Amino acid sequence: MKTFKKTLILILSLSINLTIFSQKSILQEESKHYGNYSFKSEKEWDEFNNFKPYKKQKFYHTKNTDLTKIIFGWNPYWMGTAYKDFDYSLLSDVSYFSYEVDPNTGLPADLHYWLTTELVDSAHANNCRVSLTVTLFSGHATFFASNSSKQALIDTVIALIQYRNADGVNLDIEAVPSDQSSQLTAFVQDFCTQFHNAFPSGQVSIDLPAVNWSDKFDVANMVNYIDLFLIMGYDYHWSGSEEAGPVAPKNNGELWTAYDVTRSVNYYLDKGIPAEKLALAVPYYGRDWSTNSSAVPSSTTGSSSSKTYKTVREEMSNYEHHWDMNASVPYITYQEAGKWHQCWYDNEFSLADKYDLVKMKNLAGIGIWALGYDGSYTNLWEMLSEKFRAGGAKLGYGVFTDMGGPRGNYYNDDDYVFTIAPTGATEIKLVFDEFSTDANDVLTIYDGDISTGNILASYSGTPNVSDTLTAGSGVMSFHFVSDDATVSSGWYARWANTDYVLSISEKTIDIQSFKLFPNPVKDKLWVEINMTEPDKLNISLLDINGSQLKKQTIQTNAGNNRLDLSTLISDLKNGSYFISISSGTYSITKKILIMR
Repeated sequence: MKTFKKTLILILSLSINLTIFSQKSILQEESKHYGNYSFKSEKEWDEFNNFKPYKKQKFYHTKNTDLTKIIFGWNPYWMGTAYKDFDYSLLSDVSYFSYEVDPNTGLPADLHYWLTTELVDSAHANNCRVSLTVTLFSGHATFFASNSSKQALIDTVIALIQYRNADGVNLDIEAVPSDQSSQLTAFVQDFCTQFHNAFPSGQVSIDLPAVNWSDKFDVANMVNYIDLFLIMGYDYHWSGSEEAGPVAPKNNGELWTAYDVTRSVNYYLDKGIPAEKLALAVPYYGRDWSTNSSAVPSSTTGSSSSKTYKTVREEMSNYEHHWDMNASVPYITYQEAGKWHQCWYDNEFSLADKYDLVKMKNLAGIGIWALGYDGSYTNLWEMLSEKFRAGGAKLGYGVFTDMGGPRGNYYNDDDYVFTIAPTGATEIKLVFDEFSTDANDVLTIYDGDISTGNILASYSGTPNVSDTLTAGSGVMSFHFVSDDATVSSGWYARWANTDYVLSISEKTIDIQSFKLFPNPVKDKLWVEINMTEPDKLNISLLDINGSQLKKQTIQTNAGNNRLDLSTLISDLKNGSYFISISSGTYSITKKILIMR
């Protein structure tokens, strides 16, 4: 049924999405917006942005040599000297945005501060490569038809890279007409050939649209020339979208169209880009729409405005935040002057899900649009360290789902490995809340890595997965293989290390007597639990990412207790949550579904 629904949604929404992805990207949109200002220096942009460097403690090291993936960030000129606060220990590449191409000549319509910015020296001092982003957003036919313009661009870029002793070029060529596809390919091949002749160790990267409509980017014929492909994994809902929705949905579930980040990654891999040359760029921004209601989805009543992560944190902290399980992203609903608004964005948890996708698919790394958009907040830097620094994994709990996410089906022809290995963990525990695959699609779980670890379990079909799995090595690995036939809803599992789930003791709580009902929940929620002696229970309500929303302490009696937890869930929106009950060294967590 899920597959049918997703196919039907895709067919019904195709015309809408053709419009969506023909519109300006966030890079085009912001380039046009900030191009209206006539500031002459980075200092003026600092004053405009009210930017003041702060003394930020580097998270772990002063060098980036222990990064396990490429972390490529764009530095837009309008961010002034925000680069003074970058944690270069968590960046491998920074690209200055941008050399704006005059399509009539190939020469720069504007270089902004490339000739003088201290970004280049700051990055190099921290072992970070520097690229210059070249942008061409219009006039493609004019430019591609002129050999002199194309050569002028190539010669000028080479000279500019030499002048600043930089390391590479990032090509951002967008809104290419369908009839210019072959011309684009020929230009990219020529550009790369000449650039690599001038800089044998230099890097040429290219930005790819999230959806490659009409196969305008012939990536198969670029693979032997381009060093790094960056999927712009955002703008799935854009400024003029007719309904508010996720800017960068990892999955689509049962609600959104079939275009999402996971599909984009699979598409480009299937087109022949090697995983080691493919990176996924993620957004440090969101979009705010005026909408007809707070319902999801809701039609929009006007164009959206982009909001940086910093702006969302500063201006929307008091609004109601939600988690969309279909897309695996957060969103905010609020009213202003009697009108509903929805802001869809990414935080450290939704980005972590996309980073796990990068690791599962063994991609080269990630990109960030744009550096500095997080301001002085450290959450996003910390998640980069958690996911991409050797020995950086600190989180002691999380969820693990199939590629389709909590609400969607997994994919055919998948074959990937995922490993959980928090630093210092001596034990990993995992419990499945649900599991369903085709009989020929198998998930194997290991205590340790898949080459030397012992197999803990191997699941397919609809097995009994009620047992808690324990990896005594402190490392748990998963290997999933699917064929090209039937798919299903996959799995949803929760894991924790011993810092969060301690050795289980039944001294106080009788596990077999624990009952949480009704589930799904409407208005009332009860728990029945048998206590061998009087005790205080610590009860927490958690969101889908494990973040605590509410807590209370209840005194129990010896024997059977029936406790009313309705106040914990009284103001919750529909969705999935967890109830965690702990006593001493024992804790038990159960998933609940709110359906009002």
